[in-house]
Amino acid sequence: AGCGKIQYPSNVLRSQLPQPFAFSQGWVSSRGATLVEVETDEGITGWGEALCQGLQPPEIAAAAVNGVLKSLVVGADPLQPEVLWHRLYHYTRDYGMKGAVIGAISGIDIALWDIAGKARRAPVAELLGGMFRTRVQAYATGFYRLKGEGEARRLAQEAEGHVAKGFRALKIKLGFGVADDLAVMKQIWEVAKNQEVMIDTNHAYGGAEAIRLGRELEQ
Repeated sequence: AGCGKIQYPSNVLRSQLPQPFAFSQGWVSSRGATLVEVETDEGITGWGEALCQGLQPPEIAAAAVNGVLKSLVVGADPLQPEVLWHRLYHYTRDYGMKGAVIGAISGIDIALWDIAGKARRAPVAELLGGMFRTRVQAYATGFYRLKGEGEARRLAQEAEGHVAKGFRALKIKLGFGVADDLAVMKQIWEVAKNQEVMIDTNHAYGGAEAIRLGRELEQ
């Protein structure tokens, strides 16, 4: 089926959290998302989401969609998502390339692939080349702070709960200082001895601190 013009608004969602939490970059008191709805002139609608990571306000991606990206795709063929992705990326190269602008491009891109799947009546995975697997192993993440430093015992209890539910892999949020990170990992390893453990400091450290933390964790 041929699709013509692309018309869409971007929709900002935000909700306050009953319990704020912290990661290495600060305290999070609300969750947000920027949803992009793309509608063709033949009535096919696709939806995409621009990820709002961490402390990012959803309004930034919405402004990128409405102020810049929309004019680059309205009237284009939505069944050419690769062509349109490169058009959006290269146009914003001098002020995009990462962060909220890439998230905004992703929101449009996801919506275009949604349209392509509906227009061709095929799973998007098939349009992208096929599926190598139908099942993936899930891992448990979280381990955010409710107070800040000194929460090693509570985080170990969280890990214990994930292990009890059958998770074989955990991703631990760190980045509150090397000493605090080591204290957290010491207690988590005591309850997750047979699990695969990953860490995520969310760009809290420079090279020297990251190397020091890695060496300490290897001991």
